[in-house]
Amino acid sequence: MPAETAAASPVSRLAFWLALLVLLAIPARIISYGYLPADDALRHAAKAVSGKTWPEILVLGPHYTVDHNYGWEAWLRQVHRLTGWDAERLVDWSVLGLFVLAAGVGLAGVRRAESWLGVLLVFFVAWPPLALRWMNGRPLLLSIAALIAVLFWIHSAPAPRPGRGRWAGLVAVLALAVFAHGVWYLWVLPVAACFLAGERRWGLALAGAWLGGSALAALATGQPVDYLVEAVRTAWRAVQMHPTARTRVSELQPASSGLLLFLVLGGLLALRALARLEARPLSRLPAFWLAALGWTLGFWNRRFWEDWGLPALMMLAAGDLDLYLRALLAHAAPRR
Repeated sequence: MPAETAAASPVSRLAFWLALLVLLAIPARIISYGYLPADDALRHAAKAVSGKTWPEILVLGPHYTVDHNYGWEAWLRQVHRLTGWDAERLVDWSVLGLFVLAAGVGLAGVRRAESWLGVLLVFFVAWPPLALRWMNGRPLLLSIAALIAVLFWIHSAPAPRPGRGRWAGLVAVLALAVFAHGVWYLWVLPVAACFLAGERRWGLALAGAWLGGSALAALATGQPVDYLVEAVRTAWRAVQMHPTARTRVSELQPASSGLLLFLVLGGLLALRALARLEARPLSRLPAFWLAALGWTLGFWNRRFWEDWGLPALMMLAAGDLDLYLRALLAHAAPRR
């Protein structure tokens, strides 16, 4: 990711840190009103404080072997031991830290920090469930942050395939994401998007990083086979036990993005034409195909759209808006 470009001048560094402070202030202000998320963040924190395993807390079937959020729960347990924080404080810091990570990673992918802030504002207003989802303090935000980082990394790559250092970075990012949030199988979507965009070398590199990172994450749990199998089995049980989609939990039900995808893509095409941006065709960008895949699969399960399609669409919009602002303000703000 072009983090070095964001810090190319003192003014750029100042803009970057001011933007990061804005993203820090948003969840901090919300938490100050006594906000607590309504789902998994509470159980993760409570388990960390209790020091018990899930079989000691719940009556589980014989199929249960290991939790698919192994790394996240291990991290919370260590934080509790070091700080002595209670469950509520752990939840507060989960909400704040994960929001800043997911919302802040895009700042390192653009030169104009305001382009990423603008995209966040527009998408949070246009799709309100997104803002709520990014404030739930769940480890899925680590996967979203990793996805945005990977997409910006591919988008800004100077070569048609990653060098050894960049590939090692991909492995590390995916290993951390899978270790904390074990939906390793869904990373096939960005791999498929690379091939659909004609980025065959990047597709092969990302596939290798995906498999290598997943293997490292699974080995770190001490139960590598169980960790990988249990994640797939949990997802399968969550959907196949329901005869109709409407009886699933709300986040697994179908969702239509309405016109959001087409409005954003139409806006990007208009911006490219009117501003004569020197940008690659949308069909050559993996983020475009991932947004399309997420939108299509979202009609079956909304998580494909909200957790994979929307972040990809946000990255597309930020990339083009960044190009536009750099061209528009090149003379007005030469120090940046």
